[in-house]
Amino acid sequence: MPADVTQFWSTLGRQRLTVETAGIAETWTAPVAQLRAPNGFGEELWLTEIPETVLAIQLSGTDVRKCAGKGSGLTSAGRGYAATLQPKGTRNEFQADGPCVFAHIALSDALIDGASERLGIAPMSGLLRSDVVFDPCPQLNGAALDYVRRALCARAPPTALEMEGRALFLLDRVLALHVRSRPNGPMRGGLAPRQLRRVTDFIREHAAQDLLLDDLAALVGLSPTHSARAFRDSTGVPPHRWLTNQRIACARELLEAGDLPLAEIALACGFADQSHFTMTFKKATALTPGAYRREARQ
Repeated sequence: MPADVTQFWSTLGRQRLTVETAGIAETWTAPVAQLRAPNGFGEELWLTEIPETVLAIQLSGTDVRKCAGKGSGLTSAGRGYAATLQPKGTRNEFQADGPCVFAHIALSDALIDGASERLGIAPMSGLLRSDVVFDPCPQLNGAALDYVRRALCARAPPTALEMEGRALFLLDRVLALHVRSRPNGPMRGGLAPRQLRRVTDFIREHAAQDLLLDDLAALVGLSPTHSARAFRDSTGVPPHRWLTNQRIACARELLEAGDLPLAEIALACGFADQSHFTMTFKKATALTPGAYRREARQ
């Protein structure tokens, strides 16, 4: 992600806003910033050219109003979790007269153009609509809200693989507002049996690592977007879910085999910490790791 967007968020953080970011150190393809404006915001935050395309979504608080350009005068009133696409290079002039919480999802040119390629259309970076303001599209708003909530979930932090898959899904929703064409030709269908074996074996062998879609795509000679979709078509679950399932399987084996401390099992299987391990394991099995170990030994 270009330094411009981190500088942009840092500037906002010096303007009486509280800024919490996720995905920068982890080099996610689409990092997130949550911004809290306890006293609202106005002209002090306006820019003549936004440095990176962002998909903004209001999370709570006072209605936000667009003050200039396409969509001028529109507000987020009555639109629930209202998403607004702010293309790189466009004016950024919004106002809130009271407390407000919103989030930015940074969309790089490379990410946008990669999604465009999958759709079989010309690169869309620099060509995105600037009139997608407080968009009422439930699919876009839902995808943006899910992305932000997952990104900011500290109790069960997501993997880079999960967020990359979610970013590609989100870009599908964004570009659906620009074109009507659908993925064509070889973009549909699952992996060949040999390809699927190669990918699933790799995930099993490297389940403790923070894998990326690029790692999996390289195994089968496909683009990250195509490989992710093909994997889901073949298995019924996205790659990050398969990875989580393998980590759970690894944890089951270690819990059944001996008395290794839960914190060590968590790290050995790729979980962020013991708390993350416990939460994920219980969600998958309906038992805490400790309870599972006790039952396994009865």
